[in-house]
Amino acid sequence: MEEAVFLKTVKKSKGEIIGSSSATYCVTGATGYLGSWLVEALLERGYTVHATVRDHVCICIYSMLLPFESFFTVAVYALSKLLTEEAAFKFAKENGIDLVSVITTTVAGPFFTASVPSSVKVLLSPITDEPEFFKILSAVNARIGSIALVHIEDIYSAHIFLMEHSNAEGRYICSSQSCPLSMLANLLAKEHSYSNKKRQRLRN
Repeated sequence: MEEAVFLKTVKKSKGEIIGSSSATYCVTGATGYLGSWLVEALLERGYTVHATVRDHVCICIYSMLLPFESFFTVAVYALSKLLTEEAAFKFAKENGIDLVSVITTTVAGPFFTASVPSSVKVLLSPITDEPEFFKILSAVNARIGSIALVHIEDIYSAHIFLMEHSNAEGRYICSSQSCPLSMLANLLAKEHSYSNKKRQRLRN
């Protein structure tokens, strides 16, 4: 449950590829789950990466902000995302800035952050018995009937693809598939040791 907003501060003709090994990119929140993977992927492609904003040397600014654990409820979290995105697009329009917003669903996949990412904690809550995180997952499932998932590799690949193509603009939703909470619990149970009692609780 992450969101990235990135700015293309150098305008190119529509359809032109702007990525090059000599380009320099800025990533805020670079030590986070998505940010750290994005930095790794950009470096592997030969780009120069700054973890802070440099107004005059960076042609793209990636913003990996608003960690999920900072918010108390799903509703507050979702509202904060929406308001932040609306403000960003308003500012970009008023200042002639190219902006792309990437909305992700619940993120799955490996990590190399210092602590377990909040998205992973939420995803694994059916088997870790962490009530606060399980409450979030249950609320999402109750509202839409399933849990939408996306792999971390798909997310950072989408960010780079959109950045490299100057005709990309507006809002993009990055999601792979959805499954009911009960199915998610069963899938996790196959991969991890998990009691039948807990599985039964999720079915009810």
